[in-house]
Amino acid sequence: MEPAFPDTGEIAYVLFTSGSTGLPKGVEVPHSAAMNTIDAVNEWFGVGTNDRALALSALEFDLSVYDIFGMFSAGGALVVVDAGQQHMATTWVELIRRHRVSILNCVPSLLDMILELGGDRLGDSLRAVILGGDWVGADLPAG
Repeated sequence: MEPAFPDTGEIAYVLFTSGSTGLPKGVEVPHSAAMNTIDAVNEWFGVGTNDRALALSALEFDLSVYDIFGMFSAGGALVVVDAGQQHMATTWVELIRRHRVSILNCVPSLLDMILELGGDRLGDSLRAVILGGDWVGADLPAG
């Protein structure tokens, strides 16, 4: 069987806004937009087969799209947090260290929680942090 290649203009997925300006709205994301973003991020950070990302974002949140498809399209790996420990920063730090996570893609508040535990506990594998979904305070990177 030949692999299927969708038309790049076809809708890959629909994400819903928070509704902060009224009702939530569905935003259709075509394959081309998703892949352009994934390819650009992978190129910018030099993501490859030796990279691992920690899946912190819920599947309905747009950051999860890169976590999954960004890693897999580069031949990297995705470290998944057990369902009962998704809100435990101590677990995230342990997983980053144990699995040598190299890419972290999250909202600033989650990075802040990780850094509050002590950045020295992360080990030496983390080489890129991608922040989105909220504003980044000027004091955050200093943690």
